[in-house]
Amino acid sequence: MKEFVYNPSDAYISKILVKRKRKNNLETEAVTEVKLYSSSKKICCNYYQCNLAAIVRISYDNKEKFFANIVYTTLVDFLVDPTDLESEDKIEHILKTVVPKDVLYNLLRNKIYTVTMESGVAPLMISDNYTYECIDKEENEEEEDENWEEKFDEPLDDFFRGDSDDDSCDDDDDDDDSCDDDDIEKENKRLKEEASKYTYEWLLANARNTVEGRKLLESVSDELVSMGFEETAQGKFYYSFFDYFKFLLPDYLVYCESEFEFILYSLIFGEADNIKSDNKYEPSLYFTWRGIEYYLAELKKEVFEKIIVEMFIQSFETGRKIISLQPDYTLLEDLEGGVKVKLNDLYALYSESSPEKKEFCDAIYKRIKDCNNLKNLINLID
Repeated sequence: MKEFVYNPSDAYISKILVKRKRKNNLETEAVTEVKLYSSSKKICCNYYQCNLAAIVRISYDNKEKFFANIVYTTLVDFLVDPTDLESEDKIEHILKTVVPKDVLYNLLRNKIYTVTMESGVAPLMISDNYTYECIDKEENEEEEDENWEEKFDEPLDDFFRGDSDDDSCDDDDDDDDSCDDDDIEKENKRLKEEASKYTYEWLLANARNTVEGRKLLESVSDELVSMGFEETAQGKFYYSFFDYFKFLLPDYLVYCESEFEFILYSLIFGEADNIKSDNKYEPSLYFTWRGIEYYLAELKKEVFEKIIVEMFIQSFETGRKIISLQPDYTLLEDLEGGVKVKLNDLYALYSESSPEKKEFCDAIYKRIKDCNNLKNLINLID
């Protein structure tokens, strides 16, 4: 087979158009429509431009309130053997299939999430394999842009119209048509109230409502439990070594207290079956729990609460294991957390000399490294 090489350039945003109307009822469920299009054209010789575009529409109460058109582009240089009679077919395949999927898709996917989140509508993360349509040119996108305002049954916000410096609402507006700032303030207040319930005490109460949790917590002294999660054996001798990054959270957790945030990441990094990030320009955390993979930022509240309580209960099983290995509290203060902790440091923490100690230390050291490598990777992306 003849050699066939292609070199895509760094992808960039060639077009981004976002238009949004205020929505009156923040509790109304959104109806979302997403269309993806790929297109390409020859620039010269074996030099091509390849695009992947998204058109996103979000409606509330059958009224379209949000529109976005985002296009990512890359330039592709093909090194073609002139005697290769199949080169045109190969180029077409790469431009229609390989480049959109491997080079542009994750960039576009994460930008959709960022734009929707920052626009105050429900954050949208499309699936890993969302289908897209190949088109010859971008007329379709242009028509969407031009007809967008006509499809709204109310005027655009002043922000988009650019015809008013007044931040207040029109006097003629109905009572339901409150300003965007007021809506956002109310929504933020609601989210803060919702997040305030997530505490160490909330976890203890929910754990004690289960048979397994009640038994485990009975084995731990009330004094130790009352001192807080960081003072537990698992908190001191395991979770304190995590140098975690703040990943994207679901909206009901955005305003949680720092103490609960520490517990949240400790449990996911310490107790989940597996952790990973998609490594694609957003700090997105995926984890596997009891054989099922979850994306943290998109966890439904009831699912999150069930999982986090289960992890909390399991963490005390981890704590019992640590105590059985006879940890040396005097050595703990000399250890540096995060990326500087070494495997021999963990071995030295425990007086018990057994294969179980080595197996346990090896397992938690690997998890600490996995966690800290995720942070290093996100820092490189930033």
